[in-house]
Amino acid sequence: MPVITVEGPKVADLVKKREMAQRITEAAAEAFGFPNERIIIIFHETTPGMCWRPAACSSAIDPTGKAARRRPRFRRPETCRT
Repeated sequence: MPVITVEGPKVADLVKKREMAQRITEAAAEAFGFPNERIIIIFHETTPGMCWRPAACSSAIDPTGKAARRRPRFRRPETCRT
């Protein structure tokens, strides 16, 4: 069962988010040869200040002042606003 993660800014309009999920589901079902019901879409909504380098970016500090514990999967220093 394919799992697709969409990581990006929050989509405020629920209708648009459902349409996007439906389009992604249909494309994946066609590509993988599975029925639509077997495709899982996960939305990981981020805020504009989120950074790929938590230890170096002030936006990754929680209100208690501790650095974020989640380790980044990718390193994109060119997109980090430090």
